[in-house]
Parts: sequence; structure tokens; C-alpha cells
Amino acid sequence: MNVYLLEHLMLYSDYEDTKFIGVFSSKAKAEKAIHELIEQPGFCNAPEIIDPGVDDNKSGFIIDKWYVDKATWEEGFG
Repeated sequence: MNVYLLEHLMLYSDYEDTKFIGVFSSKAKAEKAIHELIEQPGFCNAPEIIDPGVDDNKSGFIIDKWYVDKATWEEGFG
């Protein structure tokens, strides 16, 4: 089973501001939340962020697919 985490990212010269929006049971539900939030104060003023590593990036919104009951970093890091 997988879930979709929705976040909003704004980049500034000296820091980044990430807002956790929610966890959704489908990508379509996460996209629906974007459509509902994108015109709200703060979100509507955010510049579009282009990140070639993120396919689902729309005006700073990022959808990440996560797997339930599966560890990340299984091969370590470094």
C-alpha cells in the first residue's frame, strides 16, 4: 500500500520554508487538495518552483509517494 504526502515549498536566499499539507490515499486526492489551496493567501503568491527531480511540482506543491510498512534508507547513506 502507498500514500501520497503533499507539501508546499518556498525557497528564499537564506532558507527554505516547507509546509506539510497532508497525507492522501491517492495521487488524485492530493492533486484535488492542490487545486483547492492554490488560490488561497500565501499559496497564490508563491513563485513557481521548478525542480527537475520532482515530477509533480506545481507552484511549489510537491507530491511524494511513500510506501506504508516499508523502511526508507534500506541501503544506508553516506
